[in-house]
Amino acid sequence: MERKAVSGIMLSLLLTSILILAPIIQTAKTVSAIADPAVVRGNTLIADWFRVIELDSVGNIVWQITGLNGASDVERLSNGNTLIVEADADRVIEVDPAGNIVWQKTELQGVNDAERLSNGNTLISEFFGMRVIEVNIAGDVVWQITELLTPEDAEYLPNGNVLISLWNSGLVFEVDLTGNIVWSCETGSHTSDAERQLNGNTLMTKSVENRVIEVDYEGNIVWELSGLDFPSDVERLSDGNTLIADLENNRVIEVNDAGDLIWEVTGLYHPGDVERIELFPVIPATTDIEPDTLNLKSKGKWTTAYIQLPVGYNPEDIDAATILLNETIQPVLDPKYGFVTNSSEYIVDNDGDGILERMVKFNRTEVASWICNDLGIQYGDVALTITGELFDGTPFEGTDVIKVLFPGDVDDDRDVDGYDLSLFTDAYGTNIEDVEYDLAADLNEDQSMHA
Repeated sequence: MERKAVSGIMLSLLLTSILILAPIIQTAKTVSAIADPAVVRGNTLIADWFRVIELDSVGNIVWQITGLNGASDVERLSNGNTLIVEADADRVIEVDPAGNIVWQKTELQGVNDAERLSNGNTLISEFFGMRVIEVNIAGDVVWQITELLTPEDAEYLPNGNVLISLWNSGLVFEVDLTGNIVWSCETGSHTSDAERQLNGNTLMTKSVENRVIEVDYEGNIVWELSGLDFPSDVERLSDGNTLIADLENNRVIEVNDAGDLIWEVTGLYHPGDVERIELFPVIPATTDIEPDTLNLKSKGKWTTAYIQLPVGYNPEDIDAATILLNETIQPVLDPKYGFVTNSSEYIVDNDGDGILERMVKFNRTEVASWICNDLGIQYGDVALTITGELFDGTPFEGTDVIKVLFPGDVDDDRDVDGYDLSLFTDAYGTNIEDVEYDLAADLNEDQSMHA
């Protein structure tokens, strides 16, 4: 879908924002409120203003980068790098595990939040720039929505829309890519973060009101945690617990559904963002890739994968945007195709065993080019592995073996000669008008048999 600039959404009140800096605290003290730290599944990333730290379940610092200028948002990327917002430097940086900057977008205006998208672009909220932008790897703006009053946070949703939080008014709203508001909720003021949940509810921080709330689609509050001091970020974990950056209390906490404290990190300095890097066992998926014989000169359009999860898992929970073929090729995600947007087309029982599968399609030319040029394979068996995640972050993986056909090699002797041509013509006819013609033998699909 072509993305165009969008403007004209809610301009009112002037912004007044004052930040008072306290003495720098560069140490972290941890306090565990649970007997078994194994309950905390995975490490925790914290944007702690002058640094970003990664803690294990008992609070040991296992990775950090210091000397930052207002770290307000952090995200661990699938390539192992870390995306960081430096609010006081007006930039977003990507650093490798050694702390080297490998990508950055500078000269922003009051950047507060950034999110790396599945297409490699980055979604950025500009507080003073009064807009949310999507930039490509070159830093060019490929989509934006402007004239927003104090945008604090934005995230892409699985349906392709964008969820945006406004600071002053507290409004949280969902827009499509043409800028139409399709949902909104205004429950109190000063929203610094909002996260859409799998059940359709929205979790959000009401920072000045010192609480975190969850609202349903109608805007009714269905869960609330108060008694905080300027919560700046919230994340619902896969086990139902909630992770909160409690900024003015200089701590990060994890609470259960009843609001009981499960885990706590204290001794921080203005933690603006927190992310749990949850550890899940990889689900073994049964994968069937068609066609199972790939002609490298085929003019066919798609390579199709059917992903079947073990009993107890729902194929509708697969996040197609996370799927990769051999960690390289993304499936087709363009919403103009019914097999991308219509669940009756992508949730199927292809093998007829009574168990539903998630179907995705890959560009066949891209797959063939990768096998031939990148792998250097022009003949024989090739193992293709499909990886991805469920919407809750649980990873899955499945492998299927297809055969790469050396074009024209009918007798499978790795040589194309007159004997191969005679086998074709004898069995199938020479052109599409011949009654014996068979498309299966027409390797380059040009409706003719020839050398």
